[in-house]
Amino acid sequence: HEARVVAPSMGELVSGFLASWPHSSRPRLVIGREPEAPGEAAVIAANLDLADQAEEILLIHAGNFSDINLSRMMAFHGDHDQDLTVALFHASEDEAASFVTLDKRKKIVSLTDRLGRSDLALAEVMALSASLYREIAAAGAADPGLDILRTYRERTWGWPWVWYHRNVRGAEALESVRDEAPAILSDLQRRGRPAVFLDRDGTLIQEVNYLTEPEQVRILPGVAEALRRLRVGGYARVVVTNQSAVGRGMITVERLHEIHEAMHRHLEEQNAAVDAIYFCPDAPSQDGAPVPDHAHRKPGAGMLLAAAAELGLDLESSWIVGDQLGDLIAGGRAGCRGAILVQTGQGLKGRDQPDVSYVVAPDLLAASEIILSGDERQAVPVRAPLLA
Repeated sequence: HEARVVAPSMGELVSGFLASWPHSSRPRLVIGREPEAPGEAAVIAANLDLADQAEEILLIHAGNFSDINLSRMMAFHGDHDQDLTVALFHASEDEAASFVTLDKRKKIVSLTDRLGRSDLALAEVMALSASLYREIAAAGAADPGLDILRTYRERTWGWPWVWYHRNVRGAEALESVRDEAPAILSDLQRRGRPAVFLDRDGTLIQEVNYLTEPEQVRILPGVAEALRRLRVGGYARVVVTNQSAVGRGMITVERLHEIHEAMHRHLEEQNAAVDAIYFCPDAPSQDGAPVPDHAHRKPGAGMLLAAAAELGLDLESSWIVGDQLGDLIAGGRAGCRGAILVQTGQGLKGRDQPDVSYVVAPDLLAASEIILSGDERQAVPVRAPLLA
């Protein structure tokens, strides 16, 4: 993925922000070309090569303060197979904005500059196909936010955002946003992002007894597609893996990182990624012990709890997916919403059924469909005994 900043003076600020992202999901930053001609369409025309590098493009006006969930917006955009989706927010009477009305399907019916039958206003965030991006550049609209809607309204859907958004226009609006920012950011952090915690061997990659070589890494079928779907659905994808081969002296931590780099490369070749990897290098004193020797070793919840604290994750809306009983119990101890056992690895292999509630799926792709379905009947809480 590529992030492009048209105003060169903003490039350093954006670059510093992106540097804090996990390397596997960090977009490549490019300083775009700033046109001499006025109008936002001139900016699009000057950066037409974006349409050669992606099927879908997000245009975000810099003069906004917002907690819009772009992943959810893109999921809506993809579900409707439309050329253009515009983000909408509920504006007040004193906000300068362009208002729209929607039909039941969320297609845009009308556009006005006055608050009337609807308080839904343009948030100056839009997702569009590469082909429409080229059309807009050729048309030379002076104000894409309005002219695009007037010209392409029949091809446009609206996506309302119910939380916070402000179009920042002028000193008064800027001061208002500065006053509101601490509370908004605190609320956003409190809400947290849902995650899917993923076991590694037998869930993401083929099971190898004590994998020790990067060349042994093989991505399982459907995994890349599942990771792409979870990203669009707004889920962080966090790997939590026991790696006792380190504690047993079979590999070094450095070699483990090389193995994970190989996994990253294979995923990137399929346009997929994970957001973070947590591992526990400790070897158990007794294999299969019901109580972990180390809080971070599954079935302990330590890796999940650490990831939630460091990445700002909401455990109550998160899932655990793995191929072993220890994965499911770890999710229960962390307070995850649900657990899914995939059949691509060891599975339970004839063991007694554990005191754990879980859903069974043939592979990670099927598991992602369950997670993204929104079907509350699939949200089965994990019941596991507390750590002794």
